[in-house]
Amino acid sequence: MDDSERNKIVLRIASKIQEDGTAHDEQDPSVMEQYIKYAVSLDVPESDAPEVVAESFLYLQMKSSPDEDPLQKGDTFGVGFS
Repeated sequence: MDDSERNKIVLRIASKIQEDGTAHDEQDPSVMEQYIKYAVSLDVPESDAPEVVAESFLYLQMKSSPDEDPLQKGDTFGVGFS
């Protein structure tokens, strides 16, 4: 999947997270699994879904806190920024 498509999917998942009222720092595996299944329903490969969901949560955290350091926060989710 190209970057543009991936970004659109991250935004769709982020919107669902907000609609559901899920905390932006949620770590419960059962809740994460719900969003991973949602990502797969959006045609995200199952192997990429956990990373895309993590990016969605990271996006929401960074959006809600202008003082976040993206490099520091990315390490929390295992997302690599280069």
